[in-house]
Amino acid sequence: MTTLNEDNPLDVVILAAGQGTRMKSDLAKVLHEVLERPMIEWVLRAIEPLNPRKIIVVVGHQRDSVRARCLDVAAKLELGSRIEFALQEEQLGTGHALQCALKGAQPINNTLVLCGDTPCIHEDSLNRLVQAHFSTEATASLFTTEVDHPFGYGRIVRQEGNVYQIVEEKDADDEQRKIQEVNPGVYIFSSGILETRLSALENKNQQGEFYITDLIFDAATNGKVHSSSLSCEEMLGVNSQVQRSEAEDILRKRIITQWMHEGVAISMPNSVWIGPGVAFEGNAEVAPFTHLSGECHIGQNARIGAHSSLRDTTVAEGAIVEAMTWTEHACIGKGARVGPYARLREGSHLEEGSKVGNFVEMKKTTLGVGSKASHLSYLGDTTIGRNANIGAGTITCNYDGFNKHKTSIADGVFIGSNSTLVAPITIDADAFVAAGSTVVKDIPRDALAFGRASQSTKKGYAARLRKRLRKG
Repeated sequence: MTTLNEDNPLDVVILAAGQGTRMKSDLAKVLHEVLERPMIEWVLRAIEPLNPRKIIVVVGHQRDSVRARCLDVAAKLELGSRIEFALQEEQLGTGHALQCALKGAQPINNTLVLCGDTPCIHEDSLNRLVQAHFSTEATASLFTTEVDHPFGYGRIVRQEGNVYQIVEEKDADDEQRKIQEVNPGVYIFSSGILETRLSALENKNQQGEFYITDLIFDAATNGKVHSSSLSCEEMLGVNSQVQRSEAEDILRKRIITQWMHEGVAISMPNSVWIGPGVAFEGNAEVAPFTHLSGECHIGQNARIGAHSSLRDTTVAEGAIVEAMTWTEHACIGKGARVGPYARLREGSHLEEGSKVGNFVEMKKTTLGVGSKASHLSYLGDTTIGRNANIGAGTITCNYDGFNKHKTSIADGVFIGSNSTLVAPITIDADAFVAAGSTVVKDIPRDALAFGRASQSTKKGYAARLRKRLRKG
């Protein structure tokens, strides 16, 4: 990584003032999400490793929203003290945007300029351009890309193999339109050319705009231009929902490839969604059509089944999430097992070796070590101790129409099938609730509860019942 210091300082300007009418949306273009992050966040993350002296974001359409989101991202990346904003009231071209960014700037430094709608640009590519710019002592540096269909892009015109100028589509002649080397819109300008030529840009062109690309011609005429190649994927600018989807697919494949290189086994990777906030410890398995989003953490040797959707969920070492499971803000402990067809809602916590089976829903519930809820149950606002068994069809009635109430089930409790537990209620250790019971009062330790809406209990009976059941 390039080391920037007092001798070779770098500023960054991000052009983010556009409305993005082709997105067919009221949202500012750079705020559209691509793989769970707004486009502008991907760009800020790409430039953060360069350690720039300051970052100037040129805003215009929905300026307050763009500014607020940039500040949120900058705070996460510890860039908050270095980010500034410049207002472009009228959209008079990229050259005008750069003029707005550097107006009154003292001093003007070497400046990296890129667009806020290029989420696929990679930090390694930007670093490569920065290194080349300083090592070659270039007046200006830029990326170029070869494309099969160059329509709409500025064409790279070379003389004696060197970049001479960039001609925009509407200003190009027939021969220039045949050129397939195009301008992705990423530049670095030396302080000298910015100080002497930026204010002198003219808008004598077909669009009547001030082109930043005119600075390349000035640099080629009076100094030195360095060019580096950039892949078609990284140069993709997002101007429509179709391009947004294309960029999302590029980033998704990049993330999946990275994790497979680190030892994660991903079957049918083209069917899998893994967001940028997901982390693996290695040797995990991910089945086809799985969706992992938000801040997920997947432990060693964990297995995620097909068609499962996990968001903001921790899956500990050796845990198994069976097919068709849905989780959000949940924690699945070491060696625990979930699903198939289970739903873990916010605050669900499965401790080591526990099990949640098919068609079980949990919310704000802890299932203790070795405990099981294997079939067709709803457990809400519940704490369950160690080695308890929740029978099929059990429901914790945690809502009385006005307030939520808690259920506490202690170690070793057995809840029979089709039981209804009316909260608030406590069932003490080793108690036994007979199948089909409706429990409306606390159950003492080692007691048997039975009956419909009754309060019948037999203290000390649960242990004798267990012995009888074991004998058959």
